[in-house]
Amino acid sequence: MNDVGRRPAAACPGLAARDSLYTPAHVVELDLAVPGELRSPGGAAAGAPGGRVLALVRLHGHPLGMVSVPGAPGDTADLYRALADAAHRQLAATDAREAPGPGSGPPVRAPGRVTGPAVSVIVATHNRPVMLRQCLDALLRSEHSSYEIVVVDNAPRDDAAERLVRAHYPSRVRFVREPKAGLARAHNRGLTTARGRICAFTDDDTLADPGWLAALERAFDDGAAPDGGPAVGCVTGLILPAELETPAQSALEGHGGFATVTLPAAPYTVVLRRRLRSLCSYEPLLRNGHVLVASSVMTAGLGAVYWVLATSWYRPETVGRSYAVISAVTLLGGIGQLNLADVLMRFAPSAGRHTRRLLLRSYAASGLCAGASAAAFLALVPLVAPGLGFLRGPLVAPFFIAGTIGYAWFIVQDGALTGVRRANWVLGENTIFAVVKTLALALAAAWALGSGILLSWAGALAVSLTVANYVLLRRAVPAHQRAHADGTMPPRLLGYAATDYSGALCRLAAYNIMPLIVLNTLGGARNAYFSLSWVIAYTLYQAAYNMGSSLLVETAHDPTRISELGRRVLRHTGPPLTVAVLLLVVAPWLLSVFGAEYAHEATGVLRLLALSALPNLLLNVAIDVARAHRRLAWAVALQATLCALVLVLTLQLIPRFGLNGVGAAWLLAECALALPLLLTLPRWLPSPARSSR
Repeated sequence: MNDVGRRPAAACPGLAARDSLYTPAHVVELDLAVPGELRSPGGAAAGAPGGRVLALVRLHGHPLGMVSVPGAPGDTADLYRALADAAHRQLAATDAREAPGPGSGPPVRAPGRVTGPAVSVIVATHNRPVMLRQCLDALLRSEHSSYEIVVVDNAPRDDAAERLVRAHYPSRVRFVREPKAGLARAHNRGLTTARGRICAFTDDDTLADPGWLAALERAFDDGAAPDGGPAVGCVTGLILPAELETPAQSALEGHGGFATVTLPAAPYTVVLRRRLRSLCSYEPLLRNGHVLVASSVMTAGLGAVYWVLATSWYRPETVGRSYAVISAVTLLGGIGQLNLADVLMRFAPSAGRHTRRLLLRSYAASGLCAGASAAAFLALVPLVAPGLGFLRGPLVAPFFIAGTIGYAWFIVQDGALTGVRRANWVLGENTIFAVVKTLALALAAAWALGSGILLSWAGALAVSLTVANYVLLRRAVPAHQRAHADGTMPPRLLGYAATDYSGALCRLAAYNIMPLIVLNTLGGARNAYFSLSWVIAYTLYQAAYNMGSSLLVETAHDPTRISELGRRVLRHTGPPLTVAVLLLVVAPWLLSVFGAEYAHEATGVLRLLALSALPNLLLNVAIDVARAHRRLAWAVALQATLCALVLVLTLQLIPRFGLNGVGAAWLLAECALALPLLLTLPRWLPSPARSSR
């Protein structure tokens, strides 16, 4: 091994230039002896990518060096010529002179003299079956005539790797398990079962070059001692990137990457690593969940600014009445969307080419139901919410119905974006909604519009719907359908949706009926105090809900990981818990931003609501785990019990304790459900090691 560390410019001239050090690139291979052909890392055929292209150049299979040129999509011939010209200009002529000819390679052995494979490839793996499959597919493209593959599953959490090998490589790959964690232990376990004269080690995150094993054996044969004994005891080689799709990957490769030697003129191993990708990305469960949580935090933050302005520009009675209208719209929209947002999270990942049809049908069903729900509410306003009688006016009623339909679609599109793994656009659309409604509120206040709160909210909803659905229908869904073309329409979808909907109605009722109860019992001003406290505390509830949404999406991709992913969600609830504790301390200061009367009246209820978010985290995970397992009766029972406890306790406590009675009702109800769930946690969410046995 020589020249450990940074790769010199002569070895990789395309990466030596400072202006391209952080520029992503497409990685390809070409052989000067095979004109016009480009290959992807690992030996598969490649097209002509656009942008910067980094190429490994060979001659009769022998690597000469690396060059970099700009490419044009679809123009393979011109790209090959540009890369070949760059190779002739940049690479040393001695490399080409010392490269082996087209007939070079390991000696051909007579079948009768071979008692076992010449090479044993030992692949250590740990909980990465997708990468393992790509690694094995690349190894099986090897040009060597005599080799075996031994997969060593190192301290796995489940049997996914074993099932992969048994199902797809039953006669071509041998599988062994090493229960003790550690790469050295895995390699030693592989050595005990290897039958080859030479043992080659690689990992599950590599794509082996088709000529790797032949070059490896040739290196041993060329270095043999005069008496025929093995003079060469170990051979290593260059590690090149299989992809450079981000600036971080390109920068790391430009500073040496995983290279251990310079490009030599003698034969060596070329192993193409994909490990760079793991340095700048992490598991979709956490990535999407954290994006959704960030969306909720951002919405709460900008929403707080919105309500600070509203309370500054409008009287408490107007704020309370407007918030009651918005609560009615969100309640009816939630009812009208038929819980199709959660259905899309659960089934869009596997719907494939049926995703667009599933989404449009969801829009149609939710729009009809939301409109009918709004019309029914208007008919019952004198009985259920006399304080909102103005909604029955001939001009206001149509806008109320349209707003309810729009909010139902707003919820459905969030589920669709999450289901196709575009959670970043949930953050984007919520940012648009929050910013636009704040700007519209300022304009409405400047024009002295008494209904400015409602008009700003409705206008922002229309803008965010337009932008988000353009992204969803024109980009996200088509890309998802292309990536999952073999998907099928989910079976028994209607039954799942109907059962899950009943549970969602219970949770919606608990969340959205409360402002109406406070309005009718304590009046508009008190409802304003409660509403702001709920907006702040509800952010903590949303954190648990959003992580659960990501849990549903990822378990749809891999149902065998429900226990592991469920526990991971629980482990990542620390930040919301910390926020809840902080709210208990700084509640008076936080509410004083809205006015002294808000700090005086709402501090107690905010503290109780924030504290209730702690047991809600466990309850929310239990509900989502039950839904992932399709144990819908259990999920519905938990949500129905929560709704009943909250409403009954509120009606009992609010006459005596006022707003604090509402907070106490939530805290008592959540604790009553969370305590037995905590005691039975090993039963409904066993540890991954236990559930795999």
